[in-house]
Amino acid sequence: MKIINSPLALRAFCSTAGLACFALAITLGQMPSLHAASTPPAHPTANQGPILPLTAKFEQMKSKEAPNYVLKLTNDSKKAITASATVYLSVMSHNRDKARQVAAHVIEPGKTWTIDELAALDKVTVTAEGFAPLELVVK
Repeated sequence: MKIINSPLALRAFCSTAGLACFALAITLGQMPSLHAASTPPAHPTANQGPILPLTAKFEQMKSKEAPNYVLKLTNDSKKAITASATVYLSVMSHNRDKARQVAAHVIEPGKTWTIDELAALDKVTVTAEGFAPLELVVK
């Protein structure tokens, strides 16, 4: 084996090795199994209970600053439901949490609960005891 002590050959070797490392990093970075989940699972499992009997509707409100959305949840069951929600923000700020907790609210049969201050692409997870979580995205 012949060893080349040329600075040009050394530069070429380092460039090739650097490109190979970069390609490997890009490949591994794209593997979904290496990323931690930042939101709850998208599909409820069988042991989480029946579907939450709420009808969800997003409405865009007029605002001077930016599009503002509200989520209206209507109770379709014959019993009152105590539900709470978590809003996973689509745009995060360094001085705010990534998620906003909405306090529990009792929704009487046929009545509507409104969750406001939503932005496009926010993810909302509504939970109630005995039911599978309802997961929604503002669009």
